[in-house]
Amino acid sequence: MPFFPNPFQPARRPYSPEDRPTTRRGLARLVLRDHFFDLPPLNLLLAAVYAPALLWAVTGFFYILEAMGDDGGFQDLISLSKTSVLVFIPLGTLTGPAAGGMAAVTRDLARDRSRLPWFTFRTAVRSCWKRALVLSAATSLFPLLLWAALAFYVPSLGRLAAVPVGLTAALALLWLLALPTLYAMLVSYQGSLGTHVKTALALTLRHLPAVAGVRLLTCLPVLTALPAFWIGGRFLSAMLLVLCVYYLLFGFALSRLLWAFTANWLFESELAPCLQGGPAALEEG
Repeated sequence: MPFFPNPFQPARRPYSPEDRPTTRRGLARLVLRDHFFDLPPLNLLLAAVYAPALLWAVTGFFYILEAMGDDGGFQDLISLSKTSVLVFIPLGTLTGPAAGGMAAVTRDLARDRSRLPWFTFRTAVRSCWKRALVLSAATSLFPLLLWAALAFYVPSLGRLAAVPVGLTAALALLWLLALPTLYAMLVSYQGSLGTHVKTALALTLRHLPAVAGVRLLTCLPVLTALPAFWIGGRFLSAMLLVLCVYYLLFGFALSRLLWAFTANWLFESELAPCLQGGPAALEEG
């Protein structure tokens, strides 16, 4: 098996449809075993699309830390971060169509039905790029909303500012948790964007522990590297190198595959029983 197989060719599997797993866990193990090395080409596409926004966010973070120094205060943080959150809006907005197309590819991949992924990606982008841009634009506005809450409420209200800042942060977190399901709905079901948003938020709230657990799992590489910022030195450099290699080869695509497993589970358990012709639900376990 080549290390980088061509993901744009129909997959050939050494088993018949009757041998296909009937449980979600079995299907997930099969997909991760058979398709894991299909992820690097998809990951390179995602890395190229997200590179401008990620580079701006990372360089802005280190610039703010360096500019604040050891004696920087809250007002310095607010002043230095204003440009970063404003420029992030157009950079983040441009990622929407690719996120929608990749949601269609990973949806099929998570079901072991990946056939001609490039055609699936292109078709999904053509069909949903306008609504995907709306979603990515809304996502890109949340850093600005959080910045505004910190800038205008904290200096004037003091301790009372915890309420509006906390509400803004909670809304942003809920939106981020629902976003993978929302993109998957966008390329899987017909309906208005407002209906998709309400349904995705309702599914996320209904299964909040599971959805939050998957999101935490996808963030685990970054979370494990956080102590390196306090240790510094060569350890920090080594951890940053490991993170760069991981996300350059597998990280982005693997995260989306895990989100696709979750979105498919939500669709099959909640939506399929209500829709005729929906995907057949797999057994638990």
